Amino acid sequence: MNTAIDNPYIIGAHWFQYIDSPLTGRAHDGENYNVGFVTITDIPFPHMVSAAKDIHTKLYRRRYGDIQ
Repeated sequence: MNTAIDNPYIIGAHWFQYIDSPLTGRAHDGENYNVGFVTITDIPFPHMVSAAKDIHTKLYRRRYGDIQ
């Protein structure tokens, strides 16, 4: 994320998956990885929430400095 924040040609970035793959796997390939921001029962992963809060808290200061 810091690389994206520091690059003036990038205007945004996001986590690619909100919810995990189904426990029984996706229909077309059976993938069932923990790739989401929340579990399949819509419970946020604490480490993901913490990391997102940390990045979001520092985002504008990192990108633009202390603008007043």
